[in-house]
Amino acid sequence: MSSDTENIQYTFEFKDRKATFDVAIGDTGEDFDHQTIPEWMLLEHWQCRNCELKSNECLACAMAIRVQSVIETFGEAMSTDRVRVNVQTPQRKFMQDCDLQTGIHSLLGLLMATCGCPHLEPMRSLVNFHIPFCSTEEMLTRMVGAYLTKQYFIQRDGGKPDWELDRLEAVFSNLAMVNQDFVRRLKGVVQKDAVTNAIHAYFAISSLFAADLKGQLERQRGYLLNEK
Repeated sequence: MSSDTENIQYTFEFKDRKATFDVAIGDTGEDFDHQTIPEWMLLEHWQCRNCELKSNECLACAMAIRVQSVIETFGEAMSTDRVRVNVQTPQRKFMQDCDLQTGIHSLLGLLMATCGCPHLEPMRSLVNFHIPFCSTEEMLTRMVGAYLTKQYFIQRDGGKPDWELDRLEAVFSNLAMVNQDFVRRLKGVVQKDAVTNAIHAYFAISSLFAADLKGQLERQRGYLLNEK
């Protein structure tokens, strides 16, 4: 089956209700009636400082459109609310009992990587191998591994690979700025902290990787090289 037609499903089970999100792997957002776009979703509303788009070319923020349903569902929820999250990917099933922030954080990673924002596009390579609830160390290993695999193909095709990860550091710097600025966009839109805290967690991780990518990798040297 083509990845363009495959979905990843997140189901949040509370004591009294369920919320389900079907995310098309090959999708880049949702169809939206431009005549009814709320102000907070407009591209120029708290537009990210490093945004490469212009409002005459793109009326709404791609990330805002992509996460709208999450904000509508959890905008009045608290980070500490307990939930069981079931995730069905094309390859396997996952289940975790956790606080709501953890579940939203995992879902947002998938939605952000497929939203169509140029700064989030480097994350798309991980979508076909989505693994929810990753730790920071697992996330770093997956992202760097995917990036280095891409460099192999760039070199094989006659391009100039980035084996030193210099361009990846720039990717993380841009991600940190996008995540930070997107929280400003949500000011007044969400009433409680579940969604904003999940985004703050992404800002913290991307900021950490941007500031000390090679140092973070060095901490995993022993695991990767089987050093004692």
